[in-house]
Amino acid sequence: MCHENESWTRSLPIIWLGLRTTWWADFQSTPAELLYGESIRLPCNFYEGIKFQTQSEFVQKLKSTINDVKILPFSYHCKQNLFIFKDLQSCSHVFFGTDSVR
Repeated sequence: MCHENESWTRSLPIIWLGLRTTWWADFQSTPAELLYGESIRLPCNFYEGIKFQTQSEFVQKLKSTINDVKILPFSYHCKQNLFIFKDLQSCSHVFFGTDSVR
């Protein structure tokens, strides 16, 4: 989908800036604050000259974009067989260990 749009690379810096300035509730900060120790200050004229869409225009554009998304069949690039213990076929219980912090 990105490759069909010729200008998708022009929007990447804005997307990266948005990701750096987005508030993360888990960390109670933005990624920029975690990295630089202070927040990124956007200039006040950052949004000047941008034509904002109405909600109906946005919804129509979103619907057309979603309709253009094509589902492609997936393929396995790895042809190796998985190793499975022979005892797993005849055992009645299998215990999985979870390596996580409680």
